[in-house]
Amino acid sequence: MDDQAELRRRYRAWSRAVARGERLLFPEACRDLRCGAKTRAGTPCKRRDLYASGRCHLHGGASTGPKSGPRAKRPEPPKVEPPYDPSTNPEVLDALRRQGIPVGDLAERVRYR
Repeated sequence: MDDQAELRRRYRAWSRAVARGERLLFPEACRDLRCGAKTRAGTPCKRRDLYASGRCHLHGGASTGPKSGPRAKRPEPPKVEPPYDPSTNPEVLDALRRQGIPVGDLAERVRYR
């Protein structure tokens, strides 16, 4: 096991102990520990602000969840309501009948713009 991996293991053990509430001194050997993850350029990351995982927030942050596959959340398609059609409203039809207006083919006679 290489030196950085051993330091990262010790750092994670210290982080877990502190999370449990134990009061331990920070390991002096881990003082210069860097993230070390491989960047897109192929070089090791040089950041020193590490999470308990021993990686920086760019390389070891919380997961945002699966982007694809069976567990990925797909957005619901928006629900589109049909436009309001007064020729299907029973109250409108009753009012027209009371006024003596024939409503049999109202949907065909009314043109919407």
